[in-house]
Amino acid sequence: MKKIIWISIGLIVLIGCGKHEDNTYVPGKIITNVKYTGVSVKSGMKSGNLKATNTDSKYTGFGDFIMSITPNKVTAKFYNIRYVSDLTAQSSIELINNNLPPYDSLRYADFTNNSSISMKPSLGGDLRDEGASFANIVEFEYLTFDICNVYHAIQLPQEYIGIDVLDQFNYPDNSSNDETKLYSTLSNNILNARYQLFLNPLYGYSPQVIPTAIVFGGTDSSYVINLATDFHDFPYNTPYHGNYIIRSKNYNPITFIPSESSNKTTLINATLSFDYNNLIQIYAGNDNIPFTRDDIFLYEPNFFDRLTVNVTIE
Repeated sequence: MKKIIWISIGLIVLIGCGKHEDNTYVPGKIITNVKYTGVSVKSGMKSGNLKATNTDSKYTGFGDFIMSITPNKVTAKFYNIRYVSDLTAQSSIELINNNLPPYDSLRYADFTNNSSISMKPSLGGDLRDEGASFANIVEFEYLTFDICNVYHAIQLPQEYIGIDVLDQFNYPDNSSNDETKLYSTLSNNILNARYQLFLNPLYGYSPQVIPTAIVFGGTDSSYVINLATDFHDFPYNTPYHGNYIIRSKNYNPITFIPSESSNKTTLINATLSFDYNNLIQIYAGNDNIPFTRDDIFLYEPNFFDRLTVNVTIE
């Protein structure tokens, strides 16, 4: 029997696959696969104002709105991704964790080229079949993930030709390949930049204030919270490396029902789709003159609602 679960999200879920060395499925295992897809437009950019009725779709304080643009390429890297059953994380399915080598290819997602991965998830809780499956029915109320980076390659509008430096992306470490540092380059009118740089004008310039984790589930609204000052209820023993996280309502709990047979393999397939069409908004900056080096590039206000996961269980 196939059960289809739709999960809508504003960042990301990964799942993996367990096999024997001879490439056969292991009886009694939870087998999972994931595919990444991106949603964009062929032109890569769209001029003009957003719908006038959608006043919440623009920022104020950054100069006049110029246009929205779509990245040509979007990839990502993850620290941790997991399903957890409750606030104490009594049961969990870890898809990515710290045991994976830092530069392992399984950590990376390519939304532009529709990449796919397979890996063996780590299970926690009351297990059976030598730790390969859960012994009882488990509802996973939360989905959490910790982001290392999201990478963008953006073909800028032709009006930026001749501008060699954009002030927003001009950092001492801006050309470093060290993944712990900010990174951006501008060459041939193509901007390569990591997601933090599009959020710095909104949240500040310390790494601790950029939202780096998303917790889905257990709430009926989506918002950004400061862990140091705001009330919050979410799985407290999951890894976060910043002060700010995103809480999202866009998740439907997943229920795992164990099979009566230990030879039954439960197959979980997930397709993670990221709508990055018109993800970046451009504003005229301090001089309020469009297409100058002080223009401001920002994620659109509801960026964290752009992720959708389709999960099938059979």
